[in-house]
Amino acid sequence: MGRYDRQGGLGNALASEAERQLRSRMIAKIPFARDAYNYWYRYQSGALLQPRVIIPLIGSILVFMGGAIVSCVGIVGGWLATH
Repeated sequence: MGRYDRQGGLGNALASEAERQLRSRMIAKIPFARDAYNYWYRYQSGALLQPRVIIPLIGSILVFMGGAIVSCVGIVGGWLATH
């Protein structure tokens, strides 16, 4: 009984390693992927419900919504000024 027998076979071990390497490359090269992965990990582990994570998350959502509102007001205001 070798190492790969406990993990479900050599194919499963290779697929797991390929997935790990792909995830590592995405996290290293794409900042959004890193943030998404961090939040996903916090969600899975239950750490997302701690106040030190909830407060910045709410702040980020409010900033995003504020930016969207300001841009919509600018677009509508510009459209109204020309008509």
